[in-house]
Amino acid sequence: MVQQLSEDDLDRRGLAPTGRPEGATRQWVNRRTGEISRVPVGIDPGFERNAGSYAPVPAATKFLDGKIASAKPPIKDAAKPLLDDPVAYGAEGRTVRDSIGIDPVARPREFREALLHRLRDERGAGGAVADVQPATGGAASKAAAELVREASRLLPRGWVQTANAIPLKARRVDGEGGGDYGYLERLVTLEGPAAGLDVALHEYVHHLQATLPGLQRLFRTEHIRRTTKDGKREPLVNFTHWGPCRKDGYPEELVYMGHDYGVKTQSSYAPEPEQYDMPDGDAQEVATVAYQVVLHSHFGKERLGELAKLDPGMLDLALGVLFRFDP
Repeated sequence: MVQQLSEDDLDRRGLAPTGRPEGATRQWVNRRTGEISRVPVGIDPGFERNAGSYAPVPAATKFLDGKIASAKPPIKDAAKPLLDDPVAYGAEGRTVRDSIGIDPVARPREFREALLHRLRDERGAGGAVADVQPATGGAASKAAAELVREASRLLPRGWVQTANAIPLKARRVDGEGGGDYGYLERLVTLEGPAAGLDVALHEYVHHLQATLPGLQRLFRTEHIRRTTKDGKREPLVNFTHWGPCRKDGYPEELVYMGHDYGVKTQSSYAPEPEQYDMPDGDAQEVATVAYQVVLHSHFGKERLGELAKLDPGMLDLALGVLFRFDP
């Protein structure tokens, strides 16, 4: 039996620490790392020294290096697919969904409440706030900026901290309750008093797409997979006033995920075709709608239950990215 003794214990017993035992040694091979060392005969490896005087940081580093080197498959290789593979993130998200233990179809608000609590505990949500300034000096723009800050508190701390490297502005204008994110100006626009926290969240995720390229790449990869059949991209459909959309990859209730800004076509929403001819424009609304639905609501409507029922794969991807993606 091994018993750990403090300095006070040693003093009370009249003992003193000893050095490495002298005498004959034997060769010992670390089966994890292949490292060869010599230890005193009759003493197991690791017990030939005073553990209390052993430098902890180098020892821990050496131990972890051995663990990583001997892992099957190696840990570094096992983690690699999560860098760019939506399927791997989806699998992680399914684990998160199951561990919450609440049916998001039947009890979406309770599921969201538990999710937000877990995001605060595990991902530091609320620990960083968007650095967003009012675009004008008026009270409306100040209120819009505060709404964007509130929305940012729902997202992982590391995402918000990274995005804060790029200045962001916000304003409120007259309108019917929509919103817009200007990529060139880094400007969030909230339209009318009906544009609340859910719209601010939607537009702030656009800012994350612009500042966290790995985030956008994951959702665009999933979008292309969904809207490609037999090696060809799904044809565009002119969907109401929003214009072109690749709709077959998404449930009808959430078809706005398939909205496409990447083509030169006119609609009442984009009267100038070139205005929305942007990189990755074909997948700009996937992450925005997903996180608007998962973390709050979809333009004032509770859609989380529908997403969980009609498109559980998208829910799992959104959850997996929330908990595993780091900029």
